[in-house]
Amino acid sequence: MKVPRKERERSAFISVRWHPEGAGLVCPAGELDLVNAQEFAEAIDKAAMVGRRPVVIDMSAVSFIDAAALGIVARAAELHRCRDGTPGVIITGANDHVAKVFGVADLGYLLVA
Repeated sequence: MKVPRKERERSAFISVRWHPEGAGLVCPAGELDLVNAQEFAEAIDKAAMVGRRPVVIDMSAVSFIDAAALGIVARAAELHRCRDGTPGVIITGANDHVAKVFGVADLGYLLVA
């Protein structure tokens, strides 16, 4: 079944908030894919510019992630790298499927329990 374009464009909801320790907190929900990759990248960049690093990405409400969204995370981890050399983003709340995708993409080091 083909999903109408309008519905695909709304496959994720992405909000930016602030972590209690002052870091930017990006909270995507739904599917992270090519359709909304630009919005996801902009949310991470916004959180990095305003909050302390690393940016926290809470994946607890993400049901699917594709290579485009993984590329956004990998880019952000390098682009917003902390002064001490640690990655500029950390991933929290990933379900088993999302965590497995990060592992296969060799980005498992960004996952935090």
